[in-house]
Amino acid sequence: MTTTAAPRLHRTIGPTSQPLSVADAKKQLEVAADDTAHDTHFTALIVAAREQFERDTPWVTTEQTFELLLDEFPVGDRIPFPVKPVTSVT
Repeated sequence: MTTTAAPRLHRTIGPTSQPLSVADAKKQLEVAADDTAHDTHFTALIVAAREQFERDTPWVTTEQTFELLLDEFPVGDRIPFPVKPVTSVT
C-alpha cells in the first residue's frame, strides 16, 4: 500500500492591505477621525481578526499568493485548492 503525502500549501506573498481600514473601524466605533491615539492598536486588532478568520476558515479576505505543492497530479479533472477564493492559477 502506497501513501501519498498531503498537499503542502505555502503563502509566497502576503496581503498588502487589510479588509477593513482604520478609518472605517473608527467610524463604526464612533471614534473621531482625527483621534489617532489608538490607531496602532486598531491596526493590530484588524490584522489579528483577519489572521484568525483565515486560520479558522478556508477563505482569505485580501489578495494573497499561495503555492500548492503536490507529489502527483490528482486523478480527475479538478485540483482541490485549500484556500478560497481562487482568482487565478499560474
